[in-house]
Amino acid sequence: MSRKPSETGSEVRRLIDAIIEIGPRSLKDLSKVSGISYSKTVRLYHKIFRSFGLKCTAAANLDALNLVSIYFSIRPSTKYKDNAFEAFATLRSLARIAVDSSDPSSLFGLMYVPGDFRGHEYLKLFPTLKDRGIITDYSTRMYTTRLRYGLMSSAIDWNTGRYAFDWSCLPDRKAENSSFDLREAVADLTDLLIIKELELDAAATFPEIRKNIFHKNDLNLSERLLLYHFSEHVVRRKMLSRYRVYFPTVRDLWVYVEGDLLQHKAQEYTSLLRSVPFLNVEYLNNYGSHHLAVFSVPPEHYSGFTANFLTKASSFTRDMKVRVAVPGMRYWYTIPFELFNQELGTWVYDHLIDSEVIVESLKKQSDVRSIAH
Repeated sequence: MSRKPSETGSEVRRLIDAIIEIGPRSLKDLSKVSGISYSKTVRLYHKIFRSFGLKCTAAANLDALNLVSIYFSIRPSTKYKDNAFEAFATLRSLARIAVDSSDPSSLFGLMYVPGDFRGHEYLKLFPTLKDRGIITDYSTRMYTTRLRYGLMSSAIDWNTGRYAFDWSCLPDRKAENSSFDLREAVADLTDLLIIKELELDAAATFPEIRKNIFHKNDLNLSERLLLYHFSEHVVRRKMLSRYRVYFPTVRDLWVYVEGDLLQHKAQEYTSLLRSVPFLNVEYLNNYGSHHLAVFSVPPEHYSGFTANFLTKASSFTRDMKVRVAVPGMRYWYTIPFELFNQELGTWVYDHLIDSEVIVESLKKQSDVRSIAH
């Protein structure tokens, strides 16, 4: 007997929600959490990932790693505007970078920086680049909390694998729990390498992780060591936040919405925002006055997104800035393990070194263009 579409949709939603909470590593655990039989869990898992091309990635718990997020925008000087995107994309501290579709001469993005005085020191990168004539203007804002969101399974028609929802009756989503016991030690390099690989593919096996680490970093770590670090450090110390299940975002518009919130409207704003199926990441500052959200919006849904979220959300803010990344000129990055010093057991950032990295990249690109012409 064929399975009823409604039953299938309900079971898929339960399975997706379970993956978001505990990850894809154990189908037995997914069966327990979702309440679906083990045999059916196995069939559904392989079906939805093969049929709909779903991806699953892990996300680092930045609190546990003593990292915060910096949202920045820069305007390169006229001399360097053609090469600035690729030059700034070489920064190891980056989480995201993009060209602004409404102002192609400017760049914006996010950085990971230490959540202490070293992070503030690193932000001297921007005035240093301005003094050297690389950029003419910049802005930065620190966000101390990052909340990740996966696929809103109830907004998908699981017979077609497409979004199907009514904007007027979307459910609320609770923010993830970012708690962390600060008495625990910060991660070591092995932990960070594991997290980096899981940020690319949360379903990667330990033999695959070992192979990737060896090829990318020339480090020969045993599977037994990796498993120990994963279970005793990464999992026990809560170095991962929620997992993210999503459709491939190659076609999607990456929309960044930054709001200066009206104090008495903050709760209404976040409630509206979290009901949007396309929400990817949410950033909060310590004071609750500023808010940043990143959405992956399919182009065919952008008009509905504008009418049902952007227009309504603007009434809850003093000011709201919307940036859409230019497709093909946008990158995202995993955690910056290269900036972690194993001997010191801490992050090592240097704004002077990174300013030289950008200058050298611009110089090389200029030389190449000169040769080409």
